[in-house]
Amino acid sequence: MLIGRGRFVDDLPASGAVHVAFVRSPFAHADISRVDAAAARLESGVVAVFTGLESKDDLPSLPTAAADHWPLRLPLTPHRVRYVGEPVAMVVAGTKQAALSAAEAVRVDYEPLDAVVDPWAALEDSAPLLHPDFGPTNKFGEIHKVIGDPDRAFAAADRVVRSTVVVQRVAASPIEPRAIIVEPDLHGGTLTIWLSCQAPHTLRTWLSQILGMNEARLRIVAPDVGGGFGSKLNLYCDEVAVMWAARKLGRTLRWTETRTENLTAGVHARDQIHHAELAVGSDGRILGLRSHFVGDLGAYLHFFTPVVADLTIDTLTGNYDIPAVDIHLEKVFTNTMSIEALRGSGRAEATFVLERLIDEAAKVLDIDPPEMRRRNLVTPEQMPYKTPFGMVYRSGDYPALLARVVEMADYGGFRERQDARRREGRYIGIGFATYNLLCGFSPSGHDWNPMKQFPGHETALIRVDPHGSVRLISGLSPHGQGSDTTLAQVVADRLQVPYDDIAVEHGDTALVPYGGGTHGSRGAVVGGHAALLAADRVAEKANSVAAAMLEASAEDIVHEDGGFFVRGDPGGARLSWQAVAFEAHFLKGGPRFEPGLEATAFYDPPDVSFAFGANAAVVEVDIDTGKVTILDFYSVDDAGVVLNPAIVRGQIHGGIAQGIGQALHEEIVHDEAGQITTANFATYRLPTALEVPEIHTDMISTPSETPLGVRGVGESGTLASPAAIVNAVNDALRPFGVVLNRTPLRPSDIWEAIHPE
Repeated sequence: MLIGRGRFVDDLPASGAVHVAFVRSPFAHADISRVDAAAARLESGVVAVFTGLESKDDLPSLPTAAADHWPLRLPLTPHRVRYVGEPVAMVVAGTKQAALSAAEAVRVDYEPLDAVVDPWAALEDSAPLLHPDFGPTNKFGEIHKVIGDPDRAFAAADRVVRSTVVVQRVAASPIEPRAIIVEPDLHGGTLTIWLSCQAPHTLRTWLSQILGMNEARLRIVAPDVGGGFGSKLNLYCDEVAVMWAARKLGRTLRWTETRTENLTAGVHARDQIHHAELAVGSDGRILGLRSHFVGDLGAYLHFFTPVVADLTIDTLTGNYDIPAVDIHLEKVFTNTMSIEALRGSGRAEATFVLERLIDEAAKVLDIDPPEMRRRNLVTPEQMPYKTPFGMVYRSGDYPALLARVVEMADYGGFRERQDARRREGRYIGIGFATYNLLCGFSPSGHDWNPMKQFPGHETALIRVDPHGSVRLISGLSPHGQGSDTTLAQVVADRLQVPYDDIAVEHGDTALVPYGGGTHGSRGAVVGGHAALLAADRVAEKANSVAAAMLEASAEDIVHEDGGFFVRGDPGGARLSWQAVAFEAHFLKGGPRFEPGLEATAFYDPPDVSFAFGANAAVVEVDIDTGKVTILDFYSVDDAGVVLNPAIVRGQIHGGIAQGIGQALHEEIVHDEAGQITTANFATYRLPTALEVPEIHTDMISTPSETPLGVRGVGESGTLASPAAIVNAVNDALRPFGVVLNRTPLRPSDIWEAIHPE
């Protein structure tokens, strides 16, 4: 892929395919009174035009994975639009240019309605109502958890720190936008779908219900996928519309979204506003935590929309021993695109809120920020530690991670340099944050497997050919995680075969046993163990074959260094892996065992997994412009047993880069009418290599309670990095009395905070 040989959906040939373009709503909230497609149907090359008004009785509705009831959502909306970019009509034409031209010829008459994009305003009784048929208000639901005695904790506190903390709305911005090719087979009644996605099997199961098709007649293939970060776990309205139209027309259809479509009609993430407070004693001990926050759902429920903010609740105490909590969440519909999973979903928001409160408490109590954290971290002696929300931390040394990042950042020396810079009129700051990553989603029946039809297990199939080469077919569907490499390492080590003799395949529902896909830092934690279990079964069978060939019992066979011999007789007969594989297939010694050398394994983890770490950021703020420059960044992480250090470092670096984007650059912005003013990369600013500093990493390894000892790592970098950066900016600006509790920190916002007049 790095040298241009990747095969992404848009690269794939599709004989006879016609192209799709969508007509999308320019309004955030409006009724549709008329759709006139007559002129579009007369345009050259047009095959068909479908509108929501004309097709509403034939269109399938889309479900969610995490709720028992939800507002109706059709692939092409027939009567009312509820966000800018909602598809209203679809044009099918011989070329992409012809489809786009005809889409511009479709005339839609709208009757604009008042829109609401502020989630707190959407909760008010006077707010414009998005779904009148669904309920009398825009509130979808709420959760209120009171654990311990928070009232007593706050009454006993020496100080109470209160803040309104805002985590902005962002987009996943994968390097490859969404793309789809749908090929119907009229003779066999099958549908083959090439889709840039993260979980082919799960989407196939949902799609069979949506389209009313036998699941065995649906095939989803995810070829090379250029990033997803959670945004490609969904089936979208426009994708389902393409599938529906392909069946209706009996033609192969293809569509690749534009970047503007991705930023408007692709799911968004984060978008939480917390009114939070922390009760602390004069000794720095945290006595209690409260937060009343709103979770913006957007206009509709996608698959995970209802539970993203739930994750925030259950991870809001982080690595800290906080005995009493009072958390109140309200979920609300707004005239915006749906909120969904994004790298570190829910947990990144929780980390930011908590780490900002701790920093402010340290300032109020005049305690060094690292010391404030140290006094409250769960210690190894407290393990296994049960959080107020029922999660169990079984192992780890959180104080050691913090101590190491403080050492790497030369905290004592930094304070001396900071004083010297201030005398020169330069303002540098240092910020710390720790994280605890709930990952490895999620064992069957576990509290954190609330998503219907979303498996917590993972699968692996290993097939050995007669010459000893190995095919590993994994239910993971990676999109940049390096899972091919790590899975092959696990199998090579267990089977004692060369790494280069292992081919890893994934992403095709016709080839792979049912799998959960790649998301939630579950690759090595769940998929790696499925590969290990399958390899164990293949190794056991190979031992039996070798035993038959050597006329010994299987218990006496030693399998190491790529060969087999009888225990206690290392100088005797020795069989190669290739010889055993050949015999397993051709039975030249006679039918002494079942032919073949392969195994399928499903691994269902016993519990969720946790990874953890500590970050430190060093920044400089230009007080004349408000610009923030990150001078250094430090990350110390515990991912358990590290299977491949380069891949782990790469995942951490990538996550931190995303965290830098959240802290300083990225935001989906709506105006009061619901128009997105950041619908391209000129206005939606991603961090580049110029904004990402040298990242200093270190690892402390505490093996998990699993056979491989691994923990998740793919989302680690995104969790603490925004908080560390914002804490560093606040530290730099302490002489100005500035307190900044939101992201992103734009230069204009910082300048105005420094110069309030």
